Amino acid sequence: MDRFFKLKENGTTVRTEIMAGLTTFMTMAYILAVNPNILSAFGSGATGMDWTAVFLATAIAAGVMTIAMGLFVNFPVALAPGMGLNAYFATVILASQGQFTYQMGLTAVFISGLIFIVLTVTKVRQLLLVAVPDSLKHAITVGIGLFIAIIGVKNSGLLTVAVEAGKDIPAHKYTDVLSFETVFHIGSMKDPSVLLCIIGLALISILMVLRVRGAILFGILLTTLVGVFMHNPDGSPMVNFANLTSAKTTWVPDMSKLAFAHFDFAGIMHAGIISVIATFTFVEMFDTFGTLVGTANRAGFMKNKEEGNKKSAKR
Repeated sequence: MDRFFKLKENGTTVRTEIMAGLTTFMTMAYILAVNPNILSAFGSGATGMDWTAVFLATAIAAGVMTIAMGLFVNFPVALAPGMGLNAYFATVILASQGQFTYQMGLTAVFISGLIFIVLTVTKVRQLLLVAVPDSLKHAITVGIGLFIAIIGVKNSGLLTVAVEAGKDIPAHKYTDVLSFETVFHIGSMKDPSVLLCIIGLALISILMVLRVRGAILFGILLTTLVGVFMHNPDGSPMVNFANLTSAKTTWVPDMSKLAFAHFDFAGIMHAGIISVIATFTFVEMFDTFGTLVGTANRAGFMKNKEEGNKKSAKR
């Protein structure tokens, strides 16, 4: 294993990599719930996408590509669907009121992926990676982190959004409201979800200040343990391990719901698809710039800037 992954050459050990892998999985696992919720509009069917199908696609894509990244590239980056692009994907479908279907959206994603491959093979992406200023690369990294942080505090209830519009807002439809019609404020301290979020943030922060290896992983595990002894307003435990043995819990995925190659090439020709494809391609490109440079910098690959850029550009 040491020879295959060049652990000593990269200044790491098997133990460190195991801890890092577990930590990465635990901190990325949220995508398994968030991505299906966004793309299926929380299972409402408003986008036309099935929650289970998106869940399976998310898990399989993230798992296969992360394994490939380790086996064939040996670069410490785990891959998963991009947050932001999925929100844009769902927004385009919902805002079109049926004129732009999810099959058209998947076709646009597929085409943008082909363009991304062409840009990589022709080394245009590598040229852009070197050309983009370091300040912008780091800004993208920070922006992605802040976006994910906002998702976390919003889903936990620590951040809430109140709306007091001057007119009725229709359900299941994206509606623009004026700036003074929305208010962002902190969640209720009586809400157990908010309290558990604060406890988790405090535990992880303390462990990181104490420079404990695996601070994020241990913080997540400790927060989960605390959640066992906390209860929801209806009296049910916040973390209920009994669900693992419930008859409703299935451990074998239903592959019949895995929608594959649901494209609509004919439809996109009449849907003003160019702007959508361009958006997917450019956001994906700069997204990877920020993620790769941020990870490479944290891993110490950017100590030698020229060599670090070469490694990042090959990925």
